[in-house]
Amino acid sequence: MSMILKEHPQIGVIGYGSWATALVSVITGNGHRINWHIRNQEVLESVNKDNVNSKYLSDVELDGSLITVSDNINEVVSESDILIMAMPSAYLGNFLSGLTVSLSINSLSLQSKA
Repeated sequence: MSMILKEHPQIGVIGYGSWATALVSVITGNGHRINWHIRNQEVLESVNKDNVNSKYLSDVELDGSLITVSDNINEVVSESDILIMAMPSAYLGNFLSGLTVSLSINSLSLQSKA
């Protein structure tokens, strides 16, 4: 059995550094909505208020109308069909330590292709 994504999947990005910011910029630049988990309060506030990541890639203006920012990783994971982990692998466990919802592939976003 093969799987296909629904037509307009919700994309989630976990991380707030240069790599995450660049990915969010490219994805929203192509008109896709993003659920973005940012655990750094300074960065979260600058993205919400000024549509920039004040700490990383501060020259990149983001489209705030396509970004939902949250410091709650469970909220971002629950609301997303596709997750992009955008942090150094050494910090993955630390970023995911508060995760209580499943990362299971058995999501409603996938449809079975007969």
